[in-house]
Amino acid sequence: MNLYYFFKRSLQEINWTKHIFCGYSGNIDWAVRLQGEDFLRLQNHLGLWPDSFSQSLCKPEIDTFAELINYVIYFLHTNSGGEGDIKDPELMRAIMQFLPGQFSIGGTGAQAANFLAYLGLPQVSLHLPIYNAHFEKILHHRLRIYHNTPFYEEKFGKEVSASLSEIHCIFDYAPQTAYRIGNAVFQTRSSDRVILSHDRCNANISISESFKQELTRPHQEVSFLVSGFNSFRKIESLSRFLQENQTIIEQFRRIHPRSSVCVEEAHYWNREEERIKTVATTIYPAIDSLGMNAREFQAISYHLGFQNENLIQALYSMAQHFGLKRIGVHSGERCLVVSAYPVEQEILADSLGILLSGAKAHYGRFVRLEELEAFLEAFRSFTQTKRIDSPQPLGNGYRAFSLPTLKGIPIASALGLGDAFTAGLLVHL
Repeated sequence: MNLYYFFKRSLQEINWTKHIFCGYSGNIDWAVRLQGEDFLRLQNHLGLWPDSFSQSLCKPEIDTFAELINYVIYFLHTNSGGEGDIKDPELMRAIMQFLPGQFSIGGTGAQAANFLAYLGLPQVSLHLPIYNAHFEKILHHRLRIYHNTPFYEEKFGKEVSASLSEIHCIFDYAPQTAYRIGNAVFQTRSSDRVILSHDRCNANISISESFKQELTRPHQEVSFLVSGFNSFRKIESLSRFLQENQTIIEQFRRIHPRSSVCVEEAHYWNREEERIKTVATTIYPAIDSLGMNAREFQAISYHLGFQNENLIQALYSMAQHFGLKRIGVHSGERCLVVSAYPVEQEILADSLGILLSGAKAHYGRFVRLEELEAFLEAFRSFTQTKRIDSPQPLGNGYRAFSLPTLKGIPIASALGLGDAFTAGLLVHL
């Protein structure tokens, strides 16, 4: 079968009455598209560049503009992506002043929910730590929003709900973006992104009681996305949050025994090994589906001891060890999955995820159902050439799936593609 066939079915067979919960973090993105000499002009304007390249440039806790420039250059020079933490909010405001960009919604839960609302699903519930006018402007009006703003106003003061406290600056850089090290000017060979965050509420998420109550109300068909683990700054706070989620998932399962609980992993830029092991041992055994990108899988499999030259065997070992029903790795070229879900259900879920992420890449924004259908018809011939391999039986009810992506279509932005893919999974799992 080809991708076009399953793309069509993944849209035709959407259950519009399904209730989908997405938690728990969300932020405002200031998305900056870097290309040509954009970054080089900023360096020259500030008079800042490192004398030479070294590992010391990669300092993820950023206090000054010089440290910010060095950190971004580390990833430009290695043609890779990463995340860092900006300590001073004035530094974030200066970035927004110097570099033109646009506001968008960020965070796995918030982005996935927004994709689903644009698609037209009427029963999507989103949890945010805080909700204010900034979030209202960029989130779809159809979403059911739950938040804990009063808690944070009491903790930080009333100004937290009026400020841009949860702001991330995203440097979405293109190939041949110029930058300076010493007296030499270099250019990037590929595209990626560097995310710099300033969080107060996301750094220690408190889940609202109203969201917990809604999770325990009976629903006919339901999926639950759990995310936000990488936003915590302290291990103690992360452990508290994970233990609370163990209880929440147990209660959710008692009410919805046929539901799917999904986790989309993220990059841990600080104390990586400790954070990965804490999340894996606490949450993985409680969920059904685990997803991540190739870079995240490399770190997670390394720290958990599941490295294997055969990627499918590594995924299979992880699925069995943690009792996962599904584990998948998505990249720019392929989606590799080990799953115990029924074959057609798994392929439909992956297909809708690939379709949503492809449309997001092409348009550079959230897309409505009619735009998604038009996009599919515009690339009909292209998608008909993309073949889906027959699933490979692995044993114990698991199969290996390999699906091609839409690499090769013209793209406007590579931001948020993993979250778009996750949104598609939530519809059909």
